[in-house]
Amino acid sequence: MPTWPATLTFFSARGGYTLTSPEGNTIETAMSVGPPKKRRRSSAGPRLFKGRIDNLPVAQLAVFEAFFHDDLLDGALSFEAVDPLTLVTRTYRFVDTFEVRPGKPLRVRIDADLRILA
Repeated sequence: MPTWPATLTFFSARGGYTLTSPEGNTIETAMSVGPPKKRRRSSAGPRLFKGRIDNLPVAQLAVFEAFFHDDLLDGALSFEAVDPLTLVTRTYRFVDTFEVRPGKPLRVRIDADLRILA
C-alpha cells in the first residue's frame, strides 16, 4: 500500500480540517407499529475528512501530483498517512479530485476530501 510522501506535509492546515462521523453506517427499518428501528451496519464505517495543505511550495506540487497520478492511480488506490489531529497512522482514499489554488508567491493551497477507511 502506498504511503504519503515524507517530503510533503499532510492535510494539516487548521482552517481546512473537518472530520465527520461515519457516513451511511446506519440502516432504518419500518415497523408495523411504532417508530422505525435503527441499527448500525458495521463497526468500521468510513469517515469523511476534508483537509487542506497551505503554503506548499510550487516545486513540491509536482511531487504531490506524481503521488496522486502514479502511486494512487489518479486516486483509485488508498494510502497510509499519519492523522494530523490524533497522530495515528490511518488508511485514506481520495473521494474525488483535489483543488489547487494560488497562495503566497510561489506557493499553492491544496484542498481535498478524503475518506478514512481504517
